[in-house]
Amino acid sequence: MNKFFLIRAFNKTYRSLSQFSWIDKCLQSKNNLIIFSLHSTNKNYFTKYYQLLKEINSIAPFLKPSQISDYFQGSYGSRPRSILTLDDGFIDNYDFAINVLDDLKIKAIFFVIPYFIDNNYTSAEYIEALFPNFNKFNCSPDPDQFLHLTSNQIQTLDNNGHTIGIHGYKHESSTSLSQERLYNLTCKSIDIMEKSIKYPEHYCYPFGTYSHFSSQTNNLLKSKFRYIHTGIRGSNSIHEFNLGLLNRQTISGHTKNLVYLPYSFESVFFFVFNPITRLPLKIYHIIKDYLSRFSSKD
Repeated sequence: MNKFFLIRAFNKTYRSLSQFSWIDKCLQSKNNLIIFSLHSTNKNYFTKYYQLLKEINSIAPFLKPSQISDYFQGSYGSRPRSILTLDDGFIDNYDFAINVLDDLKIKAIFFVIPYFIDNNYTSAEYIEALFPNFNKFNCSPDPDQFLHLTSNQIQTLDNNGHTIGIHGYKHESSTSLSQERLYNLTCKSIDIMEKSIKYPEHYCYPFGTYSHFSSQTNNLLKSKFRYIHTGIRGSNSIHEFNLGLLNRQTISGHTKNLVYLPYSFESVFFFVFNPITRLPLKIYHIIKDYLSRFSSKD
């Protein structure tokens, strides 16, 4: 049995139904913004990333981050649109921007970690910040993969029309900190970023699951940033836009050796663009784990 049989069956069903325009209109949400997230972008997979983003762009064209507000005001119609984000400030994101994003004319949000811009650090320290339970992986990742973007690279990305956001001070969980500590680290992060770029409007929660943010952290961070990004799966309507608290869809995952691989377009379409599925979160994670096991064997 083909490992993607179920996904392809659902995709085929949806695309068949979509031939009837009235059904397609019912299934499409008005002003539906889908924010995608990547992490490390290993150059060995640039071709796959390129094709995946091209496919996504054909369904929900990518906006510039600066166009989010205009989109929800109706400037780009009601067709679903996309935004691309890249988390953790991996140094390979720089070459990815030049070799993939520039060619596709996609402007992304790069969520960087100020501590690793402003301090000397080792790859081991970077790994520990991103993967606090690293020991459970029982592997030896490539240390050259775990280097952060430099301040000069960040400034170049900003000058080239990309957007720079903050991803915690040292990738700490916001709920592990007191409100005072979170406020002080946030102010420190902004001060570091303003050495290279203008005041950042976007903040992304490290880890980003429900246990890593709260209404208190939301209120504190919204006093400093226009947009707060989570790791919660879902798209964004005018409701999320007005709240300034945005959902995202991850489109890559890492192997046991912490090498990130892009998901197939079939799986992205299944989880993101196929309204028929609307899977309960528990089932979603079962299928996601199933796909990740196969990806790790590639």
